[in-house]
Amino acid sequence: MKRVMKRIAIVSAWEPELTYLHQYYPSERIEKRAAWEFHFHYINNMEVISVITGVGKVSCASCVQLLISEFHPGELFMTGICGSLSNKVKNGHIVVALNAIQHDVTAAGSGEDIFNLYNGRTAPIETTKSLVRRIKKIRSYDPIHYGTFLSGDQRIRNSEMRYLLHTVYGALAVDQEVAAFAYVCQINNKPFLSLKAASDQANDKTKEEQKIFKMLACERACEHLIAFLRVHEINVVKNR
Repeated sequence: MKRVMKRIAIVSAWEPELTYLHQYYPSERIEKRAAWEFHFHYINNMEVISVITGVGKVSCASCVQLLISEFHPGELFMTGICGSLSNKVKNGHIVVALNAIQHDVTAAGSGEDIFNLYNGRTAPIETTKSLVRRIKKIRSYDPIHYGTFLSGDQRIRNSEMRYLLHTVYGALAVDQEVAAFAYVCQINNKPFLSLKAASDQANDKTKEEQKIFKMLACERACEHLIAFLRVHEINVVKNR
């Protein structure tokens, strides 16, 4: 019988994005809710619930809300792959989201949409600052970037759109889930952090680049997150 000190959650959109976790920390049980399977792992004294949300904002938001309502994790983390919007972010580099914006809604990034009844539709959502401070202390052999993440229900595979998104929002990376993940965590008052690794440059060569880099990016992102969680948990225990 394991003595569980803390329960957290790790989510991703696509199964290979959690391969590293399942390889080194196999799940000890699985619970099914609706369309999703929630895996329970143990890392040191942490109980880790992992789940594949599926691709896109709706799938991600639905799954994360169910995860929170059913299992009540203390902190939530997202990992996976993304497209780079900055020439500084090379394929394989890790990007930690400082804030997230839905780029495919009216007045995105301004927070001024008159239909913005709930914070998060157009306003940037800030990542939990204490988690950002802690992850910045983790040493890594891989380059780590910190900045704005964009999410939308479309795949960015066009150089002109890449340039536009980077220029308008100053964003470093784009995917289809991080903003939805951040929104659900925020409205539930849950600490959260997202980090992903670039699998491509979100341009006309995306398909070719992903064939080379996507599996490497999956592993690097998850490995860095697990390394952070191991150190983070040790520090939490020391401070009690």
